[in-house]
Amino acid sequence: MADLYCQQRKLRMLFHVPNPRFNLVSPYTNTNFTQFDLDMRRKAEVLKHTGSQKSNQGNKLTKSQVFAQVVRGYSPVQKLVSRYNNPDQLLFCDSSLNLVLTSSSDVPGPIRSLYLDKNIPLYNYATPANAFSENLYEDDVNFRFFVNTNSTVFASGVSLNIGALEIYTKIPNEITTFNMSIPYTSSSPIVNPTLIITYGDSPVYMQSPMDYNMDTANLLIIRNITLYTTAGYIFEFALKFGDSTIITINPDEISID
Repeated sequence: MADLYCQQRKLRMLFHVPNPRFNLVSPYTNTNFTQFDLDMRRKAEVLKHTGSQKSNQGNKLTKSQVFAQVVRGYSPVQKLVSRYNNPDQLLFCDSSLNLVLTSSSDVPGPIRSLYLDKNIPLYNYATPANAFSENLYEDDVNFRFFVNTNSTVFASGVSLNIGALEIYTKIPNEITTFNMSIPYTSSSPIVNPTLIITYGDSPVYMQSPMDYNMDTANLLIIRNITLYTTAGYIFEFALKFGDSTIITINPDEISID
């Protein structure tokens, strides 16, 4: 039993499909923004004291103050165009890119100008709570067949491993019947093809024999491949031909359903 477990673990490591990697997109690379620009954008947001991570919302208007401004028709970002020509018309004035000295914002260090440029991306301002240990990507496949690209040329009576079938949790049945299609080239008709399936180096016996169909030109179709489809099982597939000429297959074109 321990040998079987080790053999299955070895196959899972050999035919491992990694989860999607987290790719961090940094504006510090491949962009026209400098580090000074990005730092200034973040510094301006911090000095606004309006982020959700701030416990003190002292610079944010209360609901009563906002209502009072609406009633009076006044907002800090608005000003009258003309009191005489059109007293009801308001012009929205964006306060972005207005220069403010650091000394006016109690920022220590040398006095320099601060500004808010909304065209610069806000980076590293509030770190999101990323759960990297969880795989949010859900794979809906029931099984996956890994082909052995090294097995292409078959001599008479010699079996070669053509791949491995891994069963996933999405498969609905305890026992499932598969069909396999294997394209081949040969100068003469193939003789006595045999598909050998093993689990943990032991052959898998089936109650009903597999059906080999070679009616289609250059295509070997194997039906009635009945397997126990328990999640985590990995079956190895090997192929052998009887007395015939050398047969060549293309592993990349093998299909199973």
